[in-house]
Amino acid sequence: MNQTSFLKRTFRLLPKFYLELFDSEHVFLATAQMIGKRILHFRIDSTISYKKGDGVYGRLYGLRSGFYIPISGIIKERKEIQSKYYSKLCELELESEEDFE
Repeated sequence: MNQTSFLKRTFRLLPKFYLELFDSEHVFLATAQMIGKRILHFRIDSTISYKKGDGVYGRLYGLRSGFYIPISGIIKERKEIQSKYYSKLCELELESEEDFE
């Protein structure tokens, strides 16, 4: 594999967005991956209090932009993740009523 194709493949894997979620006690940041037009998938510190069915709000930022869009939605799924690098990590899927695009 030549270097150019490796860089192109690596660039596709980089997140294009990051998410700021507002919990009742803290603000959490996470890189987000879009699944379809209304679902965001991300990993975040598991001390966040949201669980399946909870309504959430936050902001979605582009990595190369200072602009953001306010988002709101419902937690569709929450999974606790075991990792040897992070002690507290969970994976969330957020479903919005509006398209993110």
